[in-house]
Amino acid sequence: PATTVAAVPQAPKLSPVKAAFSEAQRATFYTIAVTAPGQSVVYTWQLSTPKGNPTCNKFHPVAGKPNEAVWHHASTDGCTHNGIQHLGTVHVTVTTSAWTCTASFFGTLSQTGPSNQVCRRS
Repeated sequence: PATTVAAVPQAPKLSPVKAAFSEAQRATFYTIAVTAPGQSVVYTWQLSTPKGNPTCNKFHPVAGKPNEAVWHHASTDGCTHNGIQHLGTVHVTVTTSAWTCTASFFGTLSQTGPSNQVCRRS
């Protein structure tokens, strides 16, 4: 009997993570664009806090916007200020039924991060 193997969809394409600092909110918003035709996508955001400042961890996905997360980093959020930005890294994992992809962004300044997508079969 012949067996059929389901075709594996192409790996998702992730944009670089973009950061936008909001002075009024003392927070940086991170967004990523994902292209994954015909695939359902799940986002998981994480923060590696700045070295020596583990309480600078008020970080979470934005409600209703799974491709966006926010890091609140005012003094009242448990963050110390030693320079122009916080030296933590934001990580996002994008998961489909066939793939797990990751990207990251270093810091809290408004800019577009590097193209650093890595994908592996789930």
